[in-house]
Amino acid sequence: MIRIGLVPIGQIPESLVTLLAAQVRDKLKGNVLSVEIHSPVALPEKATPAFVLARLAHLLNNDQQKFLIGLVEADISESEDDFIYNREEHNRRMGLVALTRLRPEFYKMPANEAVFQARILKLVLREIALLLGLSLCQDKKCLMYHARNLHEIDIKYPSFCLDCRPRLDRAILKR
Repeated sequence: MIRIGLVPIGQIPESLVTLLAAQVRDKLKGNVLSVEIHSPVALPEKATPAFVLARLAHLLNNDQQKFLIGLVEADISESEDDFIYNREEHNRRMGLVALTRLRPEFYKMPANEAVFQARILKLVLREIALLLGLSLCQDKKCLMYHARNLHEIDIKYPSFCLDCRPRLDRAILKR
């Protein structure tokens, strides 16, 4: 059985992680996998994706059926001018989703918890699929489409297209 671990990194409400775990289970139902919630991990003020992924690596063991997704409550960046929404390391079976820029209020818009949660779910599902070996898709509504900005994340459906869903199911069964 494939095990997906959600790891809160920084100050993330437990209720958000619990809701996300339930949504991931629901979206991937019918597949042989489980979704687990790990204990929160502390995060220093300035963190790079490499630092966060190194923290996640300590939680992985040699279990080839386990994958970790870090939910990072920080604006992590590669450099002073760059930021990321998500990142995966396929060969290490882990990825991360940075939450700060997914919030509408980051852009001086009214807070909208539903929009925020939908963005997180889409990115987490995409990270899981990438870790399982799926490639990118050309369908702009599919979760596997490479979104370059929030608008492109927002217009995606919270599901895989008719080509990608069977590929995901086969990738899970191969594990």
